[in-house]
This record gives sequence, structure tokens and C-alpha cells, in this order.
Amino acid sequence: MLRYIILWLFIMTMIKLTITFYDDLQQQSIDSTSLALPFDDDDLNKDKKQDSFNLTMNESQYVNATATNRTVIEYYREYVQRKNQEQFMRNKHLFSLTTTRYILLVQVHTRVVYLKKFIEMLKDVQAINQTLLIFSHDFIDAEINVLVTNIKFVPVIQIFYPFSQQLYPDEFPGLDPNDCPRDIAKHRALSSRCKNAPYPDKYGHYREVSIVQIKHHWWWKLNYVFNSIQVLQNRSDLLVLLLEEDFYLSPDALFFLKKMENEKERICPECLIYTLGNLEKSGRQFNNIGSKVSIAYWHARYNLGMTITYSFWCSIVKHAEAFCNVDDYNWDWSLVYLAQKHFNYPRVIWSTSARVIHLGSCGIHHKKTCSNQSDIARWDETKKFYETNQQYLFPKKPLTIHAKYEAKRPLKQINGGWSDVRDRQLSQVSFDLYQRQHFASFHSVPFHRPSITTLRSMVRTTSTCSAQQSNLPRLPVPTLADTARKYLKTVAPLLNNDEFNETKKIVEEFQHESKPLQELLLKRADTEENWLSQWWLDKVYLEWRSNLPIFYNPALLLPRQSYRDFDGQIQFAAHVIQGILQYRSLIDSNQIPVDRFGSDPLCMDQYRKVLGICRIPAKSIDRLHLYNKTGHRHVAVFHRNNIYRLPVYDDQGNKLSAADIYSSLKKLADSKGSDEKQTLIGHLTADERQLWAPIHEQLSLVPENKKFFDTINDSLFVLCLDENYQSSSGTAIKKDTQTLIGLNFLHGGGTKYNTANRWFDKTLQVIVAPDGYSGVNYEHSLAEGGIITALVDYVLDHCKTTQPLVSTNKPSLLNKCQVVIPKDVEQSISESEKRVNKFIENCDLTVYKYPEFGKEFAKQNKLSIDGMIQVALQVAYFRMHGKCGATYESGSLRRYHLGRTETIRSCTLEAQQFARAMSEQHNETGSNTKYELFLKAMQAQRQYTTDAINAKGIDRHLLGLRLIAAENNLPKPALYNHISYKRAMHYILSTSQVGAKHDCVMIYGPAVDDGYGCCYNPRNDSINYMVTTFKINNGGTNPIEFSNHFNSSLTDIRSLIEVRCWYMDDVQDNPQDDHRLKDIDVPTLCDRTGVQVWHFEPEKTFANNECPSLAKLKQDRGYTYEDEVKVQPSMEKYEEKLKMFFAEHIHTDEEIRLVLDGSDFFDVRDCDDKWMRIHVFPGDLIILPAGMYHRFIPDSKNFIHVRRFFLGEPVWTPVNRPDGDTHPSRQDYVKNLKPHN
Repeated sequence: MLRYIILWLFIMTMIKLTITFYDDLQQQSIDSTSLALPFDDDDLNKDKKQDSFNLTMNESQYVNATATNRTVIEYYREYVQRKNQEQFMRNKHLFSLTTTRYILLVQVHTRVVYLKKFIEMLKDVQAINQTLLIFSHDFIDAEINVLVTNIKFVPVIQIFYPFSQQLYPDEFPGLDPNDCPRDIAKHRALSSRCKNAPYPDKYGHYREVSIVQIKHHWWWKLNYVFNSIQVLQNRSDLLVLLLEEDFYLSPDALFFLKKMENEKERICPECLIYTLGNLEKSGRQFNNIGSKVSIAYWHARYNLGMTITYSFWCSIVKHAEAFCNVDDYNWDWSLVYLAQKHFNYPRVIWSTSARVIHLGSCGIHHKKTCSNQSDIARWDETKKFYETNQQYLFPKKPLTIHAKYEAKRPLKQINGGWSDVRDRQLSQVSFDLYQRQHFASFHSVPFHRPSITTLRSMVRTTSTCSAQQSNLPRLPVPTLADTARKYLKTVAPLLNNDEFNETKKIVEEFQHESKPLQELLLKRADTEENWLSQWWLDKVYLEWRSNLPIFYNPALLLPRQSYRDFDGQIQFAAHVIQGILQYRSLIDSNQIPVDRFGSDPLCMDQYRKVLGICRIPAKSIDRLHLYNKTGHRHVAVFHRNNIYRLPVYDDQGNKLSAADIYSSLKKLADSKGSDEKQTLIGHLTADERQLWAPIHEQLSLVPENKKFFDTINDSLFVLCLDENYQSSSGTAIKKDTQTLIGLNFLHGGGTKYNTANRWFDKTLQVIVAPDGYSGVNYEHSLAEGGIITALVDYVLDHCKTTQPLVSTNKPSLLNKCQVVIPKDVEQSISESEKRVNKFIENCDLTVYKYPEFGKEFAKQNKLSIDGMIQVALQVAYFRMHGKCGATYESGSLRRYHLGRTETIRSCTLEAQQFARAMSEQHNETGSNTKYELFLKAMQAQRQYTTDAINAKGIDRHLLGLRLIAAENNLPKPALYNHISYKRAMHYILSTSQVGAKHDCVMIYGPAVDDGYGCCYNPRNDSINYMVTTFKINNGGTNPIEFSNHFNSSLTDIRSLIEVRCWYMDDVQDNPQDDHRLKDIDVPTLCDRTGVQVWHFEPEKTFANNECPSLAKLKQDRGYTYEDEVKVQPSMEKYEEKLKMFFAEHIHTDEEIRLVLDGSDFFDVRDCDDKWMRIHVFPGDLIILPAGMYHRFIPDSKNFIHVRRFFLGEPVWTPVNRPDGDTHPSRQDYVKNLKPHN
């Protein structure tokens, strides 16, 4: 009997589903590419037919079900995932990518009656058809779906919260049966060992699923709408109106919202938020106030019908961590916390007469008995209310202010309910578009959690690149005028005056000659996904005929591991393989979080081009053996020049365990004594391409070699297990181990060592050395260094969590490949070996860790660490060679679809001037002047970097014009043969920052014979870098000598930043001269005087553009009054005031000065009563303690503009010496300082 009941329930459910989703299916049929609905999936249906599931059972029944069908739950999780991926829009013909700005985002729960009335009400809202209506559901319900699918008057998208209580009825994020009851005492919870026992909220309560879900859902839907809905991407003009299904909108709600927007600048230019509803008494009145608005500091009472602009959303997400961690289950009170702690109370403008009214009483917060019938009656009453006040709707006259509230409502206390660490971490998952390592924190959760795989599969649409890429902007073509102007500026440091004057004429001609080429290039840009990408691949990479290692294939040196024997080597290799397999799964399932620059998504295309790909040599242009998801089920292992095939998936496509992989690799240890080294062949991939290509063709024609080439070409990647590498005793100049390892990973050290144990044509080679060192060598055609370091960071994180492996004793899957060498090819292979060894011997390298500072020092001084390094490289080269040289720094174009790189030209006139001043033998230029030159060099570097990453550089444009001329058999402009162009393209310094989370450094060769390669990875307190040179025709280059100059340049720049204070001499002439006796650093200054010094970005120190760190400093120190003062010759009685300023005196309160413009000297007495001089510049903030003798005078520029801060009302009276000696503030000051002898 039970069997028949179950069968009947299943049939009824399927009939209801078919009717419910019929219209949904019809809408989808319009687009043949739409994803199928879950009930159309044959594979799922096979499982689903095991049992039935009633979609319309009420929520409490659903959640409390004792025997929930796991197959059905997984089925609906899949449904949610697919619907969110699909982003299907109903009534799409009403939507416009350019004019639809208003997004009505409705959070829907289970209140079907409310939703029905809500949809009926929307029909009466004017201009509703010009909006996009998005329903965000946390419950799948057949009746709700019918209501939504029948909407015809507005574009509609449905999205589903993927971590809902319905989808996880008996596990977190739902109610885990082993979670603590809400009201259990903590000591009882701990003794009972319920899962979240350590985490009650501030009131002693434990999490309530239905309560925390509201905040989770709110946060997720906004992240999803702003960052993952395809049709809304790259739209900074969006305005999202937050609604729920029990809200009622007035007929003129959208009209009034637009009116508030249009008149905002007149009424409240500082307002960030519009709100259509309110909880004030005036809200239910229209007479005489229908066209009035009110203004206040935003608070939770203004959350009804609240809007969020794109810019305000960007402000919110900057403080996402605070939002996700504040112990408050309410999204609005969490925002209040942000507003008061981080936003400095944003202003809200709201409709005095409510245009949005909350009608429902049967919500989650209502504990008392409620009535749907009484609520429905309120809908009718509200409709009549607006009809009665029809004459006051759609006001034509300008808006006026009804009330302006100046009170800032304090956040009295948080409401609790959000203390469970799992909730805080889950909210970070919703935010994963903004942080790469969003799942890493789950490893630290000590209790049960959803598997990472499950979580990733559910948030697939919030991190996939597929929803982002089609909306990325296309790579633009710069104008000829801009390129011409910037070209002159970039070549100026490379030319003498006569050459530069001649170049100006050539550039003027270039603009005229290039007009037809520019038109052709613009046409190409209109028809290609990316006008440069195919050219870049073909011309820059695949047509390259010289060697891959050193020139093109970078290596990555990884932090040393703990193993020191062969067993440890293959254990680590097994863990690395397992980590890469997991990373491959993330790539295949679109789970790599979207990289961003600020709020801009970056192109993720390169992530798919790292694994499985192999370059195949050919006579004139190489080809690529491409990746496919269903292939690449093995790894090619190189050991002792032998090549092995190592399967890493079983026959069903499941990943093998690390233990299984380790067991297979152990075969190498067992055969180590008997296994001879293979005939040398891997080194062929290090030869010149036009010489390797015919050998490859001949070897490929041998039938027995098919297995060998398939093993490599079809492998996921190549694993190189090295036996040894070149030691320091084998080199003419003694080298450190890291440098020797770096050479091994860059080129293998020659055929005597490991060059034949490589396959440089493979995109990814993982190299594991026998003594704890490991690295990567990668073929550069399809991906930049940052993509590789992302993979490596993931794998190293994985390896940190692993345990020692134990052999499974299963038969080894390792299969050795044999290579047949025809007799007529042997000589060619032998000659190739000689060429390769000679080529490799020409490369020199040093690897170094600069220990004195890193990113933190730059951050503290509001400087770019990349800019500091680039400027230091210019100084190092100038000091060593007495001139500047063309410099290449890689700048990413991944803001654009299929973007690769643009050249950042770091050799600027400003950098040249600074380098020259820093290289003076007799130090003729003063430190203050050098510092000013340094800031100018930094600004020039920053500006060119900004231009380059925004596709406003010159190099890719010049390349495009040259290639379009060649394609169309048109003459290329004379500029390309000019000396300026040849010097500009002769990159003496080839540089790149390739940052990594781990202690790595990337290595590659110089771009030219007489040049340097320099790649760096700035760490928090150090800088990893390498320098490469060639030994032949190198123009006097030397990596160790250059490294020494680079180190000293970095140190000197640090001193320049820190040392702008000194002890003064006793010379009594012009006080506006330096009077420098002995430089001191800032810590010494602070220690000996009690002075405090800060530095802020100069452009963010003005009152109308104040950076958050300055605002925080003011708040922390209690500065409540401020003014601005300019000291300059035009002021009245200037000379008299200078004498007054220069008189030695004290103040009874501390003196605070922030320099906005100009520069001056503050002279202070140290603890031994000696004069110390501090030279301050824009962005410097100095605090002089009360009771300290000091004086002030402008420097030779005679201009200073400062902001002054005070604790309360300012006290102006100075106490001159000697009257100040007995003053109490002086006595207190002296007590706190100790003399330094």
C-alpha cells in the first residue's frame, strides 16, 4: 500500500511541475542556447524517479522533515545553480542595455498571497516597463513560479539564493541537528559538545537559521546583481531599489525617484542614498507635502524603499569584512555600523510622503499572531489611500525640503545573532568576487562544514569568468595624436638635442603617413574580438625563431621544502600533482574567482590556457596542441632523460589520490640502479625553432614515436624529476645555491645536467629537485606570469595541508616511452646539443632577497612599491653605465577582452634627472632637492603605468600600425627606421613585477645582448628579485655588480624618504638655507624629541578629498577644530612675521601641521638642547609636543600652505625662551625625555 501512495505522490508532483513550469519552458524555447530545466534532464530524472518530493509543502514541514530525500535535495541544488547560471530574462524585448537603469530587486520568501498582490500593484506604477524586475528567492515554490512566469508588463529575471534553508534542511547553512539550541547556556553547550558551542552572540544566544538567512540572502543578492548578472555588467549608472513582496509602491514611485535624482545637486549634493518610504508620522500624509523631501544622516529607520547606487555599493564592499563580521543579524543595522564606523554618516534624501509602504505583518520578525486576511485588507486600503491623494502624486513643481535633520543617531548597541564563525565565513563566499582566497578560511573551521567542492559548485555563477567576459570592453585603439605626443616624451631621455629635434619632425610626418593605417586599424578593431590578440600570439610568439628558454620561457623558483631524499621528492611531487588536479577542476567548472583591478573585472581567458597545451615546432610559424576538458588524463614524467606516462585519473574520470600517484612514482626508485639514461632528446626543445622543426618532423614520421609524442602533447603538464644540478665548484665564479637552482629551472644547466630532462614546448613544466627545491618553467605564448603564480600559490597552499604518504602497494601505473632515432637524424641531434649548451652557457644570473624593506614600508609612506623599484632600477643602471636605457615593464591589459600586456616605459625624463642627481660623485644636489626629484619620478612612473593599463600606451599601437601596413602591402612610416625608434625598442632593462603570496621569484633572460632581465616579487618586508645578463657582446653588463647597485639604490631611496631631518650647523647666515650638519632618520628624531611624523598622499589631504587614514587619525586624537594658513611674501608684514615665527618658543598644547602645498623648515630642540631641522613637503603631517622649544621658517621657495588641527578651541599664545623654561608644560616635556650622550 505504501508503495502505491509513494507512486501516486510522485505522479501528482510531476504533473504539477509540468503545469507550473510550462510557461517557463516556452519562454526558454525562444533561445535555443538556454539551459534545460532540471526536470528535463534525463540523468537527473533517472535518479528522481526513485521517490517524490512535494514542492508546495510549507516551510516548517520541509525543514523539519525527518527523512529528506537526498537525491531530490541535490536535484534542486542543481536547479538553483542552473537558473542562476542561465540568468534568463522574460519579456526581454522591453529591456534596453542603454536606457534601463532602475533595477527593482525584490527579496521573496514564501508569502504567495503577498507576492500576488505585489505583482498586481506593480502594474499601476508608471514607467514600470522601463525597469528590470529581479526576484531573489530563498524558497522554490510552484505557486510563486506561476505568478512570476505570468508577468508580461516588465522584464523579469529570477535568481535563487544558493545557501538557503530549503536546500540545506539538515546541515549548515541550514539547521544541523548537532548545532546548539538557541537558548542553551554556553557552559552546557560546551559540555554537550554541540557544534557551534564556542560561538554564542553577545546576549548568550546561538544562531537561528531563519533569522541569519535574511542577512545572508540580502548580501548575496547584491553581490550577485552588481557583479554577476551579465546584462548589468560595466554599468556604473545602475540604481537598485530594494523591495520585498509585502511592499506597496505608489503609482508615482519611479517618477518621484527620478525627480529626486534630477534635483539632488540642488537640494542635497552630498546625499548618497535615496529612500521612497519612511517611518515618520508624515509618511501617511500628502496634503501640501507631496512634493517635499526630507534629509537626514542615514539610519536603519530609512531602509524602506532604499536605493543603492553603483558608487555607494563600491563604498560598501570596501568594508565587506566589517559587514560580514559585525555581530548583528540585521542587514540594515549592519549597514548602520558601517555608516558610523567607516562612511562618516552618509546622507539620505527621502520622500516625506511615503511612496513605499510596508504592509505585511506575517514576516520573520513578527512573533505575535498575524493574519494574511487583515494584511490583504491593508493592500486595498493603501490603494484607496493613493487614489484619494491622486492630485498630489506626480508633482510638477520643483522639490522642496520639508525637514533637514542634523542629528547623527548613535549606534547604541548591536543586536547579536551573528556570532557563529560559519555565518561570517559563508558571507565571505558571497563576496568571493572581491577576494581570491575566499575559501581558504574554511580550512580553519573546527566543526562540520559543507565541503569546499559543494560550496564552489553552488556559487559557480558568482565566480565564473563566463558571465563576465562577454561584457568586458574591447581593446581600444589610441589616437595618433596621443601616441605621437607620448612617443616624443618617452624617447627624450634616449636622445641628444639634435636627435630629439630631428625626431620631432619625423613624428609630425608619422601622424600624416599613418592616417590610412589608423583607419584600417580602427576597422579591424570593429570586426575582431581583440584587434591585437591574434597578432600578438602569432607575431610575438609563434613566429619567434630563436630559443624558448631564457628568451621566452620564464622560470619560477619556489620556497624550499623540507625533504632531502628521493622518497621525499616524489612525495612532494605527488602532492603537487594532486593540487594541480584540484585546480584543473576549478578551471573546468568556472570556479576560479574573477580577478579584479579595483572594482573592474579582468579577463580570465588565460586561466584556460595553462594546462594541457603544447607548442609544436614548424618551419615558419609554430602551432599549438590545444586543451580540451575530456582529455589530458595523464602527466608526462621526465626522469634521467627518460619519459614516462603517468595516469592521474581512473577509467571513470575520477582523480587518483596522492597516495596512488606516489605509489606509481616509487617505481622510479626501484629501477634507479638499472634504468639507463635515455638518448638525449629533450634538449631539442631548447634549440632555435627553425632548427628544431625539421628534426621534430623526422622523428614524428617514425610510427614507434607516436606514443612518445602523444604522451607529451596530450599530457596535462610535464613533471621533471631532477637527480642533480650544477654545483658552485663547476662555475668560474662561485654562486649561491638559489642562483644555481634558478639557472637549473631556467634552462636545465646544459645536457650534462637537466636540459635534456625538460620539454620547453609544454606550457607548464613542474620541476622537483632532489634537495627540497622546486620550481616551474612555462611556455609564454598563452599566459602571463600572474596566471602561473596564481596556480602555484593554490598548489603550495594545498601542499601545506597534506600529510606524509604511505604507499598503497597497488601496481605502478607508470609506463615508460621509447624513442626511436633514425640514423640520419643522429647527427642533427648531436649538433643541436652543442648549440644548446653553448647558448645556455652564455646566460648569467643572480638571485637575491633585498632585506631592508618591502611593501609595508611603501604603504606606510603612501608610495607605490612598484614605482620605487622601477625608479631604483633607473638609478642602478645610471650609476653603473653613466646613462639611461630604454626600459620595458609589463603592464596588464586584462581589463579588456583577451587583453595581454602593454609596455610601461619606466625610463622617463623625470627618472633620468633623479638618477643623475643620485649618481653625483660629490653630492652636489641637496637631499631636499633629490627628494623632490624622486617624487616627480614616482609621479611620472605612476602616470605612465595608469596610461598603459588603460590601453593608452604607445607600443601596442605602434606595433598594430606596422602590422596593418604589412598586411595591406602599404609602406610603413619612416619613423620605424629612425634612430629614435631603434633605441626605444632596444630594451636595455626588461623588467616585470610578478607578485606571489609565497616566497617565490620569477626568472627570465635579458631582451638584448647588452641588457638586463630583472623580475621581482615584493614581499611585506623584503624584495625577491633576480638579474640576468649575457656573457658575450654584453656591453659591460654584470648581474652581481648591477645587483649591488640596485641594492644601494633602494637603500639610498629609503634614506631619502626617511632622512629629511638633520642636525644643524652653527652658521648664523640666511636661516632659509639648509644648514645641514649631520643627517638623522625619523626614528631618531622621534626618540630624541617626541615629535611625531606621518605622510599622506598629497592629493588626499584637502578637506574636500580627505583620505580615510587621515580622518581616522583626527578622530583617534580628538582634533575637533581646524583651519588653513598660507605663508608667502604677499601676506601683510611678511618679514616681521618671519622673525616672529623664527623666535624660539613653546606652546602649552601640541602643535599639529599638515602640509598641503609648498615646503618649509621646522626646527626643534632635541633632548640635549641641540637644534634639529625637519624639512616638510606636501602630505607631511608633523606633531610637536607641548612644552618643546621649536621655531618655523619657510625654505628658499618662500611658500607654505598648511592645515592646522587643534584639540578644542585653538590656543595661539607662544611662550618665548627663556620665559618658557619654568612653564609647567616645559617641565612636563623635559621629564618625559632622557638625554642621549
